[in-house]
Amino acid sequence: MAKKLLELCRSLELFFVNGRLGNDKDIGLTTCNNSVIDYAIVSPNLFRSIVDFNVLIFDPILSDIHKPICLHLCTNLTCVVDVDLNNSYVNDNDMDNTNDSNIVITLHGESESIVKPIWARDRAPVFTENLDDTSIDELLNKLEDIDPQNTDNVTVNNVVNDCVNIIRNAAEQANMFVKINDKNVKKKCISQFVHRKKYFNSECYVKRKNYRRSKKYYYRVRSTINYDDLVCKSREYKKTLKTQFNEFQKAFIEKLRGLRTTDPKSYWSLLNKGCEKASTVPLDLIDEQDEDFVNEIEEVDRFFGGNVEINEINEHDFNTNDDDDTDSDDSDKELF
Repeated sequence: MAKKLLELCRSLELFFVNGRLGNDKDIGLTTCNNSVIDYAIVSPNLFRSIVDFNVLIFDPILSDIHKPICLHLCTNLTCVVDVDLNNSYVNDNDMDNTNDSNIVITLHGESESIVKPIWARDRAPVFTENLDDTSIDELLNKLEDIDPQNTDNVTVNNVVNDCVNIIRNAAEQANMFVKINDKNVKKKCISQFVHRKKYFNSECYVKRKNYRRSKKYYYRVRSTINYDDLVCKSREYKKTLKTQFNEFQKAFIEKLRGLRTTDPKSYWSLLNKGCEKASTVPLDLIDEQDEDFVNEIEEVDRFFGGNVEINEINEHDFNTNDDDDTDSDDSDKELF
């Protein structure tokens, strides 16, 4: 079984937390004689959310040979719930899809608050003492009355809610819910993709996202396969940037040439927006019959008709914040 588990982790790129983080870092405390039979397995992306990891002392009440492990995770905001102070009633259906580990409660008329459950070891005895034995007995009776061959989702959900309420009430009595007031808490919303570079479209955004994700993964798990994947994603990203820039430039030039004779003022307006030069041409000085004006147009057409070196594009132009993939690096580095 151990070999099959290792093969499964290798194939799915999963890793053991034991011996890598927290107080167990570089130790790998054994949980049964000289073997590790109690462990935590996570994906590489979840490592950055792990705050602490510990292998606790053996407790014969919990198990005959196993030792409990303690894994602390730090998650992002996942849900926003509006609560009206004038109406304290909150529909349970509003909380069906919420994550109890992280709830943002917006109080109308007051500052936004974050209520988070935080496990505290020093208050663990208080938590244990406040577990309602009567509710636990009622829950056990419900479980015994359930027929596994004849049950529905409503019954299962009711049992789960009863179990959650027992734990929640004990946590409230142990003061394990922390309320944090923060005026800077922002609601998570889905906004339309906007970028300051006109040619940076959604395709460029997806390629950049894949490249940054591959780069983060390689920095955590350095291997030949991950390096090759990083190089591949980086080349795809750069190729997409070049393609979109060339297409945007070509469309811009065609639009300029079409406006050259039909609408000179719009022609120069677009030209001034497209050029990075500080000097612009005043529109009120443009005269279509002026010979110098015609010569300027021909010179601009010759300039834009030539090849523009794409090497002028660098990834410093694309350092913006993403909602689903925020990169804290100073810049993205090319590998070739």
